[in-house]
Amino acid sequence: MTEIVTGLSDLDSDYRCFSSYYNVNSIPQELRVSLPLTLYLCAPKWSILELRKVTLYRVKKMRLWNGWGNENSDLNMELNSGLRMLLKALVGSGTALPQATLSDVVAKVPPTRLAAHPLINTDPEIRVRHARGQSLPDWLDMHSGDVNTFPDGVATPESSAEVRTLLDHARAESIVVIPYGGGTSVVGHINPEESERPVLTIDMGKMNKLLHIDKESQLATFGSGIAGPALELSLIHI
Repeated sequence: MTEIVTGLSDLDSDYRCFSSYYNVNSIPQELRVSLPLTLYLCAPKWSILELRKVTLYRVKKMRLWNGWGNENSDLNMELNSGLRMLLKALVGSGTALPQATLSDVVAKVPPTRLAAHPLINTDPEIRVRHARGQSLPDWLDMHSGDVNTFPDGVATPESSAEVRTLLDHARAESIVVIPYGGGTSVVGHINPEESERPVLTIDMGKMNKLLHIDKESQLATFGSGIAGPALELSLIHI
């Protein structure tokens, strides 16, 4: 039997479970995305079998703009003195890079070269957050503020039709397109290069729905923006 949920409990790093009597409305709407999933958790409580209807919500977390992990995390990765001594012995003394703030890097973002379009966001901060991947050189560039190329805009399509519209627009306007999945690339292919043509990053994160399920073959088709934890949770009730 599954232990009953008595309030708010973590299912994993991205999902939280709210019992039917928990005030879900206390969570800001912009941080709440209802999943297509309802669980019925049951557990023996003394000699009584108790059933509770539970709905899962994904709580959006803002990823760090300059490294792995989420903002406002209490995870501390500071090296202890022993590791510092070991690194010094192996590679020598190091010099810390300057620590740039998000506002420092946002201030470096040049004006966009893209014309206004209803599907494209040209806000400087979102352009910073899509400017680099997750390789060590990317981290060092972002931490130190040594970033000089940014996409001119970011699109977050929610359907194949919107992707088609964006690609047609890019072809017509000679725009360089960068497809962006989870943003965890370590090989630099989501990093904008210097170009005389404007650059558009297409973030597929909102195309994350279950599209088709073949139970006989046990094959599921999802949108290209689905993340692993969301995929697993969506399959629980099938």
